[in-house]
Amino acid sequence: TETGFTTPEATTLMRYLAQFRAAGATACALEASSIGIEEGRMNGARVDVAVFTNMTRDHLDYHGTMDAYAEAKKKLFHWPRLRTAIVNLDDEFGRLLSRETTAMRILGYAIGEQRRDFPALVRAENLVDTPFGQRFSLVLPNGRATVDTGLVGRYNIANLLAIAAVLHDAGVQAGCPASRGDIARRQAVRRFRLRR
Repeated sequence: TETGFTTPEATTLMRYLAQFRAAGATACALEASSIGIEEGRMNGARVDVAVFTNMTRDHLDYHGTMDAYAEAKKKLFHWPRLRTAIVNLDDEFGRLLSRETTAMRILGYAIGEQRRDFPALVRAENLVDTPFGQRFSLVLPNGRATVDTGLVGRYNIANLLAIAAVLHDAGVQAGCPASRGDIARRQAVRRFRLRR
């Protein structure tokens, strides 16, 4: 059902979450927009993991200034009982969040070589453009995997790193990630196995 909002109104969100739980779901991923956070649409929701991908000029019509926009985004990373903050360390605001979050654990991700000032636990190395998209080495705290994706552009690699960080935080290890062809029909990272 379409709500008309990136982040539904609080009562609608709670109703959906209750329906998901009744159907057996134990987790839910959703986009918490800066506007939704600012308007209290996330109020009452338990947030275990928050992911920051990037800071753009998207919602300046609503927030007015980049500072106000940043303050709205920060609220998610100061959420009560936030367990893990996953942040893009290639983004200046992401580095700021990694210093200021109240999360119990921080997982940073980045493309390229390790930074000394902000070490990333999840990284993409050895990026190569291929006829089918891109290939890179996914570096995780517990190992490496080669990822082939039909997605193009560094921002898509960054998004895949964010997903890998979420899965790593959930106890999932990279198995044989691979994807080619029609991205509408295939997942970017195909197969994972649970750590026992």
